[in-house]
Amino acid sequence: MKFLNGCALAGVQSAVLRIVDSPGGFVDCAFSIRRALQRARALGVHVTAALEKRCHSAATLVALGCDYIVAQPGTTWCATTRRPP
Repeated sequence: MKFLNGCALAGVQSAVLRIVDSPGGFVDCAFSIRRALQRARALGVHVTAALEKRCHSAATLVALGCDYIVAQPGTTWCATTRRPP
């Protein structure tokens, strides 16, 4: 998230977020990253998500917060599901 703030402060207009083989993670962390992406976008930094292999669960939430999504052939991605109690 510091990287995105640095991009905005330096006047960088675009950045690439690589999501490589992610089975997911915690949804609250994904929303924190997504908020950082939204702040960067509001400051004029356009972010592209570059997906390789898996982009599952919380990683999908992060990718959907970007301006563009580019996936390598064979990449899979899926939505989040509730964790059983």
